[in-house]
Amino acid sequence: MQARFKTTCVALALLTSVSVVQSPLAQQNAPVIAVGDIQSSYANWDTISVQTALESALSKTRKFIIMERGRLDELLKERGLSMSGIADGNASLGGFSGVDYLLYGRVMQASLDSQNVILMTQCKGTVSLDVRTVDVNTGEIRFSESVQVSEVVATAGGDDNPCRGVTTSTLAPLSALAAEAVAEKLTVALFPVKLVRVATDQAYLNYGSPFLAPGNYMKVITLGEGFVDPDTGEVLGADEEELGYLIVREVRPKFSIADIVYRYENPMAVGDVAMKLSSSEAKSVGKMLAGIEKAKARQERDCRNAQKRVQRNCSRNEESSKCLKARDDVSSMCL
Repeated sequence: MQARFKTTCVALALLTSVSVVQSPLAQQNAPVIAVGDIQSSYANWDTISVQTALESALSKTRKFIIMERGRLDELLKERGLSMSGIADGNASLGGFSGVDYLLYGRVMQASLDSQNVILMTQCKGTVSLDVRTVDVNTGEIRFSESVQVSEVVATAGGDDNPCRGVTTSTLAPLSALAAEAVAEKLTVALFPVKLVRVATDQAYLNYGSPFLAPGNYMKVITLGEGFVDPDTGEVLGADEEELGYLIVREVRPKFSIADIVYRYENPMAVGDVAMKLSSSEAKSVGKMLAGIEKAKARQERDCRNAQKRVQRNCSRNEESSKCLKARDDVSSMCL
């Protein structure tokens, strides 16, 4: 099958600013990120816990060095800056030293809602975060994302209010889940999953736990030369060629091993990007692969049957019509 091409937009991702703690696992050349103030649209909401959750989630990615909050405050004071000014876009970050990325954001939703279900009611908690990440050296917003996490936190009988007595502290685990989603989206936006080794039927990826898990489907692509806006110089996108699909089989702390389950015409190589598929995309690819395997099994069966007909029909007369027809069948079915 021929390789597939399409054009994709290069999404410039944004992150949120927070004070940070250096991870002992981070490499020396890893960028420094600071988590700044997380504001809230709700009074008395514990934004410090959200900051802490973001710092923890970013540290687990092993892609960043986390700056301590106290050090971030010192740097801001030296420059006469404030997080509120940065968040409002009223402060310039050009030349700000000691940190590469600044992440900040706002809790947009923190709610408990009662819902009727068959024979019962349930209390659904929701936490929504809007975050941005700024490249401190250029002042450019590199990542901007809205993340919403919902989960049932309590249930009750059909006539009862399931949210009665449930406090907002119950939403703390949802804040942690939202922080993990932000960290994953940000990290992959800045540092895509890439192939670091390619064997005959396996590929090694530069991400491990917790980003990848056994069973994840990955689409492998290679990016061509980017194209830019002639007026602004902004990179708008790049030609993207699909190379095939992987299924993650083994996950280590820093890398993963995946089986190459389908290839297009051009080979995979070190440096190619692997994109994790959504559940619906993975389901579609799984069906495609199952169909290919089914067709392959049918072809092999037809080939074996054709070869048996050759043995049966050509044993006495190789010039008979049945013999010639059987050999034609072998030529077409045994590819």
